[in-house]
Amino acid sequence: MSTTKRIEYIDALRGFTMILVVVYHMSATMFNVTEETTSYSNYLFQFRMPLFFFISGFVFFKKERIWDFANTCSFIMKKFKVQILSTAIFFILLLHIEDISLTEGLFSRYKNGYWFTVTLFEFFLLHIALEQGCKLLKLKNIATDIIIFIIGIVFFKIHKIMLMLGVSDNIMGLIGIPQWEFFSYFIFGVLAHKYYTTFEHILDNGILVTLSILAYFLLNIYQDAYIPASLHKNLCMIIYGYTGIIIVFAIFRKYRDRFKKENTLGKSLQFIGRRTLDIYLLHFFFMPKERMQILPILDEINMPLIEFGCSMLLAAMVISGCLIVSSAIRLSPQLAHYLFGAKKEYK
Repeated sequence: MSTTKRIEYIDALRGFTMILVVVYHMSATMFNVTEETTSYSNYLFQFRMPLFFFISGFVFFKKERIWDFANTCSFIMKKFKVQILSTAIFFILLLHIEDISLTEGLFSRYKNGYWFTVTLFEFFLLHIALEQGCKLLKLKNIATDIIIFIIGIVFFKIHKIMLMLGVSDNIMGLIGIPQWEFFSYFIFGVLAHKYYTTFEHILDNGILVTLSILAYFLLNIYQDAYIPASLHKNLCMIIYGYTGIIIVFAIFRKYRDRFKKENTLGKSLQFIGRRTLDIYLLHFFFMPKERMQILPILDEINMPLIEFGCSMLLAAMVISGCLIVSSAIRLSPQLAHYLFGAKKEYK
């Protein structure tokens, strides 16, 4: 498989994941839905961020890339401009609009929503550093992959480990260490692309997909009644993350012909997938600041399907607004480059 040519269903999958993120934010704001509530959120939202990091790792891997000094510096500078500088502009603007101090925003764990791009940039640095470290030790490729993956699993508990070592929670919030729990999913994406042929064979065999479906849905049903919250936060999160990734990736790969540009669904999802950064940076400006009583009756009765439908409709409006603003900004090549990382156009 070529690593330079864009894979259409991966772009569509990225678009789907971005939609899921916006729907979750809308559900959380409008209906107080969280990953812990016993509703549709359990089944639709628990894998969204693991999937996002998996896709990021998948796209990050390039077989032909050589990590010499020049290429590494070039890559880091390029990603710094896109992941950090672009995010900083929108982050500071949102803090100003919401009247939040810069110190409060920076030291918070989720940074008013603007944590993903920063964490992803850190994952780029971590992966490059770990790979180069293993290279200096003259380890074979498979040994390097195993070691990095194990470190990714350990990072799932890195926040608690650092707390036990006496590191300030504020400092960890500033650096973004609590979000390093997602590092193993990023590594999973890298390995899935690196060993894509093997990964395809495993998916085609069907056993892994079957086990993932059973584990994901049965665990969701079981944990509501029997599994303590502490265990849910640890083992269950890992299981939900990996099984969710496998299930959704298998669906998009199996039906990849339906996600091509020739199809309306594929074309729409791919467009959103290629504007993921734009939507991510802009959508916080379109989110309601507090719950609006658009359907007061939902406060009295439990209607998850209507809640989800409303969240989907509102998310579609938010995404449409983001795409309109994005298209307007992209009329300027300079703004498109510095705000969204678009390539400079030379005449």
